[in-house]
Amino acid sequence: MPLLDLIWVMLIWFLFLAWILVITVVVTDIFRSDDLSGLRKAAWILFVIVIPWLGVIVYLVARGDSLTYRYMEALGRRERRRIGDPREGVPLGVGYRGSSNYRQTGMAAAMDFDTQSARVLR
Repeated sequence: MPLLDLIWVMLIWFLFLAWILVITVVVTDIFRSDDLSGLRKAAWILFVIVIPWLGVIVYLVARGDSLTYRYMEALGRRERRRIGDPREGVPLGVGYRGSSNYRQTGMAAAMDFDTQSARVLR
């Protein structure tokens, strides 16, 4: 019998930690959303806190399709900031020269050098 109790406790702890992870992902995504106003963010947070199971399920059904997009966008911004990319702050899909803050930094100058050397080699 003690082995079954141990398995039951492990299952309960696993489900509890999984629930904490889901709540964390949903709350982080609510705060990360640029398309939600402050009042709508507060309403979603309140809904998720007051009625957690229903709030999370409704949020994932209503806004789950763009959750991955917002996560990947934040990951890209963090990576650009880490490597000192001149596109920092530019939305994904906008090239170096298409951005308004294009400047001749180290990476941009290296790219220009590469394009110039490729022209010479042709």
